[in-house]
Amino acid sequence: MVALLISLVLIYMFLNVVAQRDDSIGLASSIAHIVGSNDKDIIEFPSSHVGLIIRQQVHKAVWLKVGDWSKHKSQAGSGICF
Repeated sequence: MVALLISLVLIYMFLNVVAQRDDSIGLASSIAHIVGSNDKDIIEFPSSHVGLIIRQQVHKAVWLKVGDWSKHKSQAGSGICF
């Protein structure tokens, strides 16, 4: 029997979107600092947890920035896929 050793390297990007005035999950609870990827970003918004999702102007800004991030990563050839 021959043992086969396979080395698998995963390369991934990580985007953490957080609300600066989040009363449910504080910035200190953000997991961005423990993610093993070297390619990680954080987008912070001056909003509450709920406001990040339901406030119209924040909602538009959040998804525009996430879209820009995604577009930049896909153009950079990072293999992002949705």
